[in-house]
Amino acid sequence: MMHLGRRLGFLLLIITALLILAACGSAKRNSLPLVNNPTLNTLTSTPTSSPTPIPVTPSATFAASTTPPTSTPKPTATPNPYAAEFAIVSRAFKQDFTALQTINPDIKGWIEIEAAGINHPVLLGPDNEYYLTIGFDKKEAKMGSIYFDMRFKPDMTDQNVVIYGHNFDNGRMFSNLVRFRNKRFLADHPEFYIYTPTAIYRAQIAAVMIIKPDDPTLLIPNFETNADLKEYLTKLNTKAEFRTKIELKESDRFLSLYTCTNNASDDRIVIISKLIEIGRYQ
Repeated sequence: MMHLGRRLGFLLLIITALLILAACGSAKRNSLPLVNNPTLNTLTSTPTSSPTPIPVTPSATFAASTTPPTSTPKPTATPNPYAAEFAIVSRAFKQDFTALQTINPDIKGWIEIEAAGINHPVLLGPDNEYYLTIGFDKKEAKMGSIYFDMRFKPDMTDQNVVIYGHNFDNGRMFSNLVRFRNKRFLADHPEFYIYTPTAIYRAQIAAVMIIKPDDPTLLIPNFETNADLKEYLTKLNTKAEFRTKIELKESDRFLSLYTCTNNASDDRIVIISKLIEIGRYQ
């Protein structure tokens, strides 16, 4: 009986030892260190909340491109300070350039100096001799025509517009230009008009010049240098037979009417005016 009890006790000790070993093995498995696996850590980590989106302000360029375009403002037309004068003068002018140019396409203008009895078409010939003996209708005529210098630009852009005509002492063509050598007559009739198919110009008389027939200095349509222009204006101011109150500046445009004086020296008279466009036909 004693031996049996000892065996049972020894058996209990063995069982107890086995249970203790089993418990230790389980504890070791539960205490193993975590493996530093990024993928695993990511999958098993607690997800963070999604970031709040930052509002985006459209750039200036983008904003400009999406802004409806504004209309381009139309330039304001400059009022014509001579509109009333132009209306009166244009109504009084009775010539029809379309009809005139069917007679002769060389008709480029019209000159009217009522006080001097001058009311003629102005032509543009191939040279400065042709219309000395040819009428505006292209027929031979002793008194010729009134005509522009051959270098004349029909758009009237020359700084000095030069017009020629005969003086036969008979009151026709440019014969009566010599009246402007009378100071009283000049004071009473200081201006006149030039007409073209597109515009009307007022000529304000500034000087009456007496020159030799071989002197071309007053007949230059456009001055090559500013020095030439200054020399021209100096000559007007110092050599004029009569000088009016009309001042001529370098920026002005001029009109020069040229004819014979029929005096003993065969001099020429040149009536020089300031040329002002008062209006254009619509």
